[in-house]
Amino acid sequence: MEVGRINNLNVLCMYAALFEPDQALSLGELAVPEEYSKFGPYAVLITNPGEFVRRIETAAKREKYSVWRRAIRYVDPTTLDAGRFSDEIDGAFHKHSRYSSEKEYRFAIDTNTEGNNAITLDIGGIEDVAMRVHTSKLNDRIRKWLSGTGRG
Repeated sequence: MEVGRINNLNVLCMYAALFEPDQALSLGELAVPEEYSKFGPYAVLITNPGEFVRRIETAAKREKYSVWRRAIRYVDPTTLDAGRFSDEIDGAFHKHSRYSSEKEYRFAIDTNTEGNNAITLDIGGIEDVAMRVHTSKLNDRIRKWLSGTGRG
């Protein structure tokens, strides 16, 4: 895939607190910065990321789309050498270092078409793997989830 082809991808960008599976978690590591309320009054808190990912990948496969996912790598664009990307799609997962506080995790979907038309990917209901939360209450909800009182 040519670097210019990245412009034809559909992407889902999410804030993500990344951690090792056996790592003890604290609110400080999972807290969403207050500035993120600028994106709207509500957020979707994914409570079962593994199942959420599985549903996206299954739906993309059903539609015969290619899908990649990973955390964004924040780089200094003055020193970035696109020729050193590890694979054909790697450029979609790099972003200017000034955005590093975003802690972005991204899904990139190739519909094998040209253009930037939005797509709808039917992954079914997500009530069992996510919850809608008012952004002003998001960190409180994460705190409850961490303590075990907000699960389910």
